[in-house]
Amino acid sequence: MREQAEVGAEGGRGMAGETETVKVLLVDRFAPFHQCLRDVLTPETGMEVVATAEDGEQALASIGPLAPDAVLVDVGLFRPGQAGLPELRRLNGVETARLIRARYPGMVIILLATEDHEEYHRAAKGLGLDGFLAKRRIQDDLIQLLAESITRRRGGRFVSG
Repeated sequence: MREQAEVGAEGGRGMAGETETVKVLLVDRFAPFHQCLRDVLTPETGMEVVATAEDGEQALASIGPLAPDAVLVDVGLFRPGQAGLPELRRLNGVETARLIRARYPGMVIILLATEDHEEYHRAAKGLGLDGFLAKRRIQDDLIQLLAESITRRRGGRFVSG
Protein backbone atom coordinates (compact mmCIF):
# COMPACT_ATOMS: atom_id res chain seq x y z
CA MET A 1 0.00 0.00 0.00
CA ARG A 2 1.26 3.48 -0.85
CA GLU A 3 1.40 6.31 1.64
CA GLN A 4 -1.44 8.77 1.72
CA ALA A 5 -0.66 12.22 0.46
CA GLU A 6 -0.88 14.82 3.16
CA VAL A 7 -2.26 18.15 2.12
CA GLY A 8 -1.85 20.36 5.12
CA ALA A 9 -0.82 23.94 5.74
CA GLU A 10 1.61 23.98 2.79
CA GLY A 11 -1.05 22.78 0.37
CA GLY A 12 -3.60 25.24 1.65
CA ARG A 13 -6.22 22.71 2.70
CA GLY A 14 -7.08 21.52 6.17
CA MET A 15 -4.88 21.75 9.23
CA ALA A 16 -1.22 20.80 9.23
CA GLY A 17 -0.77 17.03 9.40
CA GLU A 18 -4.39 16.33 8.44
CA THR A 19 -4.85 13.89 5.58
CA GLU A 20 -7.54 14.52 3.03
CA THR A 21 -8.26 12.84 -0.29
CA VAL A 22 -6.77 14.72 -3.22
CA LYS A 23 -9.49 15.12 -5.85
CA VAL A 24 -8.30 14.67 -9.43
CA LEU A 25 -10.05 15.52 -12.70
CA LEU A 26 -8.78 13.48 -15.66
CA VAL A 27 -9.07 15.04 -19.12
CA ASP A 28 -8.48 12.30 -21.67
CA ARG A 29 -10.55 11.08 -24.62
CA PHE A 30 -9.48 7.42 -24.29
CA ALA A 31 -12.03 5.72 -22.00
CA PRO A 32 -9.91 2.63 -21.13
CA PHE A 33 -7.26 4.98 -19.72
CA HIS A 34 -9.86 6.41 -17.31
CA GLN A 35 -10.08 3.04 -15.55
CA CYS A 36 -6.32 2.60 -15.58
CA LEU A 37 -5.92 5.88 -13.72
CA ARG A 38 -8.70 5.01 -11.28
CA ASP A 39 -6.76 1.82 -10.51
CA VAL A 40 -3.64 3.85 -9.70
CA LEU A 41 -5.29 6.68 -7.74
CA THR A 42 -7.21 4.80 -5.08
CA PRO A 43 -8.47 5.91 -1.66
CA GLU A 44 -5.50 4.05 -0.16
CA THR A 45 -3.14 6.47 -1.93
CA GLY A 46 -5.02 9.49 -0.60
CA MET A 47 -5.90 10.46 -4.19
CA GLU A 48 -8.96 9.78 -6.27
CA VAL A 49 -10.22 10.45 -9.79
CA VAL A 50 -13.50 12.23 -9.01
CA ALA A 51 -14.47 12.87 -12.63
CA THR A 52 -13.33 12.53 -16.21
CA ALA A 53 -13.74 14.80 -19.20
CA GLU A 54 -13.16 13.82 -22.81
CA ASP A 55 -12.40 17.28 -24.16
CA GLY A 56 -11.45 20.82 -23.19
CA GLU A 57 -15.04 22.04 -23.09
CA GLN A 58 -16.09 19.36 -20.60
CA ALA A 59 -13.00 19.99 -18.50
CA LEU A 60 -13.55 23.73 -18.26
CA ALA A 61 -17.23 23.22 -17.39
CA SER A 62 -16.40 20.63 -14.70
CA ILE A 63 -13.71 22.42 -12.74
CA GLY A 64 -15.92 25.02 -11.05
CA PRO A 65 -18.56 22.62 -9.69
CA LEU A 66 -16.07 19.86 -8.80
CA ALA A 67 -13.32 22.01 -7.29
CA PRO A 68 -10.63 19.38 -7.94
CA ASP A 69 -7.20 19.73 -6.37
CA ALA A 70 -5.48 18.66 -9.57
CA VAL A 71 -6.22 18.26 -13.28
CA LEU A 72 -4.41 15.74 -15.48
CA VAL A 73 -4.65 16.73 -19.15
CA ASP A 74 -3.74 14.50 -22.11
CA VAL A 75 -1.96 16.47 -24.84
CA GLY A 76 -3.82 14.45 -27.50
CA LEU A 77 -7.34 15.71 -26.88
CA PHE A 78 -7.86 16.92 -30.42
CA ARG A 79 -6.63 15.36 -33.60
CA PRO A 80 -6.80 16.99 -37.03
CA GLY A 81 -9.81 15.78 -38.97
CA GLN A 82 -12.32 16.30 -36.17
CA ALA A 83 -14.07 18.98 -38.19
CA GLY A 84 -17.48 20.22 -37.17
CA LEU A 85 -16.79 20.29 -33.46
CA PRO A 86 -17.50 23.47 -31.51
CA GLU A 87 -14.40 25.64 -31.10
CA LEU A 88 -13.65 24.66 -27.48
CA ARG A 89 -13.71 20.99 -28.43
CA ARG A 90 -11.00 21.75 -30.94
CA LEU A 91 -8.58 22.60 -28.16
CA ASN A 92 -5.63 20.30 -27.85
CA GLY A 93 -4.41 19.32 -24.41
CA VAL A 94 -1.80 22.06 -24.24
CA GLU A 95 -4.36 24.75 -25.07
CA THR A 96 -6.83 23.25 -22.60
CA ALA A 97 -4.16 23.32 -19.90
CA ARG A 98 -3.34 26.94 -20.78
CA LEU A 99 -6.97 27.97 -20.34
CA ILE A 100 -7.27 26.09 -17.06
CA ARG A 101 -4.07 27.77 -15.79
CA ALA A 102 -5.42 31.21 -16.80
CA ARG A 103 -8.78 30.65 -15.07
CA TYR A 104 -7.50 28.73 -12.04
CA PRO A 105 -3.95 29.94 -11.32
CA GLY A 106 -3.59 27.90 -8.11
CA MET A 107 -4.74 24.62 -9.66
CA VAL A 108 -2.26 21.75 -9.98
CA ILE A 109 -2.10 20.86 -13.67
CA ILE A 110 -0.04 18.03 -15.12
CA LEU A 111 0.23 17.22 -18.82
CA LEU A 112 0.10 13.57 -19.88
CA ALA A 113 1.08 12.03 -23.20
CA THR A 114 1.65 8.63 -24.72
CA GLU A 115 5.17 9.61 -25.77
CA ASP A 116 7.86 11.34 -23.74
CA HIS A 117 8.78 14.24 -26.05
CA GLU A 118 10.93 17.15 -24.94
CA GLU A 119 8.42 19.56 -26.53
CA TYR A 120 5.79 18.46 -23.98
CA HIS A 121 8.18 19.14 -21.09
CA ARG A 122 8.89 22.59 -22.56
CA ALA A 123 5.20 23.32 -23.10
CA ALA A 124 4.32 22.34 -19.53
CA LYS A 125 7.13 24.42 -18.09
CA GLY A 126 6.41 27.37 -20.38
CA LEU A 127 2.77 27.45 -19.29
CA GLY A 128 3.67 27.29 -15.62
CA LEU A 129 2.15 23.85 -15.23
CA ASP A 130 3.21 21.50 -12.46
CA GLY A 131 4.76 18.89 -14.67
CA PHE A 132 4.60 16.47 -17.55
CA LEU A 133 4.42 12.70 -17.34
CA ALA A 134 4.51 10.08 -20.07
CA LYS A 135 1.62 7.65 -19.58
CA ARG A 136 3.96 4.66 -19.42
CA ARG A 137 5.40 6.14 -16.20
CA ILE A 138 2.09 6.71 -14.43
CA GLN A 139 2.20 3.53 -12.38
CA ASP A 140 5.62 4.46 -10.97
CA ASP A 141 5.63 8.26 -10.79
CA LEU A 142 2.17 9.83 -10.76
CA ILE A 143 1.43 9.68 -7.04
CA GLN A 144 4.76 11.23 -6.11
CA LEU A 145 4.45 13.92 -8.80
CA LEU A 146 0.94 14.82 -7.65
CA ALA A 147 1.91 14.90 -3.97
CA GLU A 148 4.94 17.10 -4.65
CA SER A 149 2.92 19.38 -6.90
CA ILE A 150 0.12 19.79 -4.37
CA THR A 151 2.54 20.73 -1.60
CA ARG A 152 4.73 22.97 -3.81
CA ARG A 153 2.04 24.69 -5.86
CA ARG A 154 2.11 27.88 -3.86
CA GLY A 155 5.87 28.16 -4.39
CA GLY A 156 5.47 27.76 -8.14
CA ARG A 157 8.26 25.21 -8.57
CA PHE A 158 8.10 23.02 -11.66
CA VAL A 159 8.25 19.26 -11.12
CA SER A 160 8.94 17.14 -14.19
CA GLY A 161 8.46 13.38 -14.29
